[in-house]
Amino acid sequence: MKINFLSYNLILMTIFTLAKVEAFETSSTVWKLLRNGRCFVDEFLEEVKKDKNVRQEWLEMMATIHDAASGKLLPQKRFKKLTLAKSFTFQAYEVKSFSLRLYMITEHKTGKILVCGGRKKTQIKDVERLKRIIKEYSHFKN
Repeated sequence: MKINFLSYNLILMTIFTLAKVEAFETSSTVWKLLRNGRCFVDEFLEEVKKDKNVRQEWLEMMATIHDAASGKLLPQKRFKKLTLAKSFTFQAYEVKSFSLRLYMITEHKTGKILVCGGRKKTQIKDVERLKRIIKEYSHFKN
């Protein structure tokens, strides 16, 4: 895995890095967010791989991310803009399938950043987790 960005936060002792997702050759770069070397998207993928009932949904979400990073307009049933706190400088999105969700943010000069994933049944908890991660990442960047 190639890491293209590295910073350090002495107060929180948290390191955020971005790893480029090489599978996407699109006009907007797609990244995975790592917190202290831990990638929540990769962890979610490992969970998905164990459930043969949702593997196809993962592939559908990857196609949606590819389309979004290519600048295509997408229906809200596949790609939904999230309204979070006004204090966030990042725009958050939910990539949706029938039972899975992936959460990502856009950063103006960086591109699309995959943050974490979850299931439809844990959506409220997952969005709260997304907010915490974005807040921490935002403090880290400033």
